[in-house]
Amino acid sequence: MLRKLVGYAAYMFGANIFTALLTFAVTAFGMAARSKEAFGDYFTYMLVYEIGTGLLINGVNATIQNYAAESRENRLRFTKLVYIAFALLNLLCGVAAVAAWQLAGFNFALGFLGIPWVVTNWYGRYVVRSTLDAKREARLMVIASLSSSVFRFAFLTFTDLRDAMIYGDFVALLVSGAAALVMLPRAVEASLGEVMRVALPRPFLEKCFRFSVPLWLAGLVFTARSEE
Repeated sequence: MLRKLVGYAAYMFGANIFTALLTFAVTAFGMAARSKEAFGDYFTYMLVYEIGTGLLINGVNATIQNYAAESRENRLRFTKLVYIAFALLNLLCGVAAVAAWQLAGFNFALGFLGIPWVVTNWYGRYVVRSTLDAKREARLMVIASLSSSVFRFAFLTFTDLRDAMIYGDFVALLVSGAAALVMLPRAVEASLGEVMRVALPRPFLEKCFRFSVPLWLAGLVFTARSEE
């Protein structure tokens, strides 16, 4: 087990370094290729979905690892919850996006529309992490980061759109979320039908909720302190 954990850490470290360097390079290219105003709008758009993501993922990883690391049934339950959360978030964020479009513009609305997809990628990674499958988790992380770099670079290179960075990043969010939805059943060694048939007992949901709430609050406090 120790050897597997060390290998997991090394694999994820390497994947993080690779994706971080690539992201930095494409971001620097975007700064040179577009105006400061366009780049400022890009960061405002990113801020929208990053704040939304932060609010929705605090405490989730620890909860999944606590209840799913040694239970296949619980992994199936959390996988089903990922699909349910994806559907609900698309509904809620879609409503928020319409309001944002009217009040602040299309780019601001795209930030809300991206939230369900990036959150789903994180949730998917957490479920995969409970299986200690470093290669599969790294694949999800690399897909999210690499697709962002590739699509942003493509929009910057092959279009004259002012907000090419935003559109490229948004397409990448769709790809990253879709990758998690497709990959999850195989990661938990089940068919999609088996995942959707698994029961979600109320005691299980209540137990997870009670466990995650203090962690969620702690995450909010940490985020607030870091922004001071």
